[in-house]
Amino acid sequence: MTISTTRPTHNLSAAELETLDRRHLIHPHQRSQRTFRRVMVRGERSTVWDATGRELLDLLGGGIWVAQVGHGRRELAEAASRQMSELAHYTGFFEFANDKTVLLADRLASLAPDDFNRVFFTCGGSEGVDTAIKVARLFHHHRGQPDRNWILARHYGYHGATYGSGTATGIPDMQHAVGPNLPHIEKLMPPYPYRKEFYGGQDPTDFLLAELEQTITRIGPENIAAMIGEPILGGGGVVIPPEDYWPRVRQLLSTHGILLIADEVITAFGRTGAWFDSARAACGRTSWSRPRESPAGTCRSVPCSCGRRSRRS
Repeated sequence: MTISTTRPTHNLSAAELETLDRRHLIHPHQRSQRTFRRVMVRGERSTVWDATGRELLDLLGGGIWVAQVGHGRRELAEAASRQMSELAHYTGFFEFANDKTVLLADRLASLAPDDFNRVFFTCGGSEGVDTAIKVARLFHHHRGQPDRNWILARHYGYHGATYGSGTATGIPDMQHAVGPNLPHIEKLMPPYPYRKEFYGGQDPTDFLLAELEQTITRIGPENIAAMIGEPILGGGGVVIPPEDYWPRVRQLLSTHGILLIADEVITAFGRTGAWFDSARAACGRTSWSRPRESPAGTCRSVPCSCGRRSRRS
């Protein structure tokens, strides 16, 4: 048997790594005209070093909010090593499971707010959002309402880069030249409290609730499965909404039997000081009182993403 080998990266200069990057690696959200590259090679706690030896402060946890416990955590490496020596992987398809996913699901259920007690693991936030959209539609299908398949999303919201999550994302470049995109997605304005001009001089929450109600009326509540939103707008500027925004949104949606998907890919697992931000005061103390879906983000200590469901759904 012939084993193919590659040069170890520590023998390559920064320039060589950058050249290989430009030659072979396709980057999300990077135009081909941009040729600059920065290759990271090492991290310790909140500090990272690139291939040139430049020391940088990692303010975004690996660049996309996934390394919130920091880099170089020996106890995490040792835990991963022990697990790989015992069992590298076993599927959760059909009746199968492995002990660690069972224990992690139990742990997440104990940390989740309200009656969230079911967990579906995915490989990342985009897949988590796609799954939440499908489950929301499936929920209504099983209740005899198959026409409820519209999803309400928000401009400037970021939900991922796959087909469904990319369509729900409120950044037009995400849908450019790859259409037709996922049908039955409607975009609404998000709350930008410091940009009063967006709302014609009205209170932002009053304006946005009126827009939401008009949109529900136009599409028909009997056709809408769910609304998806980040508790705190992330890629759109890290914007905290007015305190009354989510409670009032939740109340209006509940009136029409519309589910609320809390996209916690960047707010869950302690990033805002709570295990799940949709349960804390920033989103209103009762605003997500019975949300059916929450695609919770990539968990650095165990490489997973998950959707959480209440048993009643």
